[in-house]
Amino acid sequence: MHYDTVFFDLDGTISDSVPGIINSIKYALVKAEYPPLTQEQLLSCVGPPLAEHLAYLVGVDDEEGRRLQSLYREYYSVKGIYENSLYDGIRDMLARLFDKGCKMYICTCKPEKFARIVLDHFDISRYFIDVLGTTMDGKHSDKTEALATLLTRCDKGNYLFVGDRKFDVIAAHNNSMPCAGVLWGCGGREELEKSGADVLAEDAQQLYRYITKGKI
Repeated sequence: MHYDTVFFDLDGTISDSVPGIINSIKYALVKAEYPPLTQEQLLSCVGPPLAEHLAYLVGVDDEEGRRLQSLYREYYSVKGIYENSLYDGIRDMLARLFDKGCKMYICTCKPEKFARIVLDHFDISRYFIDVLGTTMDGKHSDKTEALATLLTRCDKGNYLFVGDRKFDVIAAHNNSMPCAGVLWGCGGREELEKSGADVLAEDAQQLYRYITKGKI
């Protein structure tokens, strides 16, 4: 096993949560009587801390951004969380890594409460030793800090972070570990290359080979 300890992002890496996230944002904007965002702007919301990013996109202050996040959660907690699917090959990859003794963790900007519901919904919670997401009031929304916190709960090992956005690459490098960027999420090749991802995986099988053998 080349990497014996792997930290995974959730949205855009393990599951395709885009439909539920976008529908929840649209709901919040309509309810708050703001004009709609473009598809590109909506997709940019998958990954970064939501309240701050929505505030930036809509052009409002942080307090209003938190209100939009609260409206978002009205829809997401009931419907949006289930408008979601596992990416191709992910379930099998996790099972194979687990059987090989790989220690796996989730580090996400999604509220931890929702992250655990998603993992239970797809029946993959058993593959992960621990999950760290944001609190409902925003603690651990900075991914570098969140990963550093999660590392305090882990044994030493040969670490790898896996994610689809530049925020994942930055968090990994700030915590002195490599990052494998996945091309099936929202970030895309250009963003991941510019942020310095150590390797890019086009599918779950390539990612599995990199984790176990250190090569794509």
